[in-house]
Amino acid sequence: MKILRRYSLLPLMVFGALAWAGAPALSPEAWAEATGPVRFVPIEGKVTVTGTSTLHDWEAESAALTGTLTLPAASWALLQSPAAGGSRSLPAGAAFHLSTASLKSEKTGMDKRMHAALQAETHPTISYRLTSARIGRAGPDNGFSIETAGILTVAGVERPLEGPMRVQLLPDGRLTVDGAAPLKMSDFGIDPPRAMFGTIRSGDAIELSWRWTLQPAGDPA
Repeated sequence: MKILRRYSLLPLMVFGALAWAGAPALSPEAWAEATGPVRFVPIEGKVTVTGTSTLHDWEAESAALTGTLTLPAASWALLQSPAAGGSRSLPAGAAFHLSTASLKSEKTGMDKRMHAALQAETHPTISYRLTSARIGRAGPDNGFSIETAGILTVAGVERPLEGPMRVQLLPDGRLTVDGAAPLKMSDFGIDPPRAMFGTIRSGDAIELSWRWTLQPAGDPA
């Protein structure tokens, strides 16, 4: 069974899952002049899970991410000039949700075992809630690192998820976010799936990754 692949944010989600689909995009000028919080919604990308088994490596992914990222007023200027001498707190809020059943591999049989292991019927949503963020040093192409801490909920079990994410500020006001994190199925009470009467078994260690583009949505709050 595959649950994660390469770099994809996820994560990766229970805090105000507002689906702003269809909401008018906020222009970079309006974002730069905003006096209230600016909300972003995911518009394209994927969440990937990769893992191993006694037979071969596997991979599963989904593009069904919903939720919101909320940045403070005047964040345009803040993100354009990350701290030169060290990190500083970014008072951001984020909650994202992913349908458990939307994770798919290249094999239907594996998907059934994966969804059963993830208890998709009882816990249909994988969620992530950001609890803190600190902006690090700037990188090339208007990119910078953010050290994040949050809570990931899988199969109804909450676990902390910490680590860096890379964010790129695009000229049109959108953001791209990508990152990856090693996890263990057993940390969420998940028994690694088996096949062929138990002769084929997935490894406990997996990697969750994400890469997503987020767009300012609607008017500033």
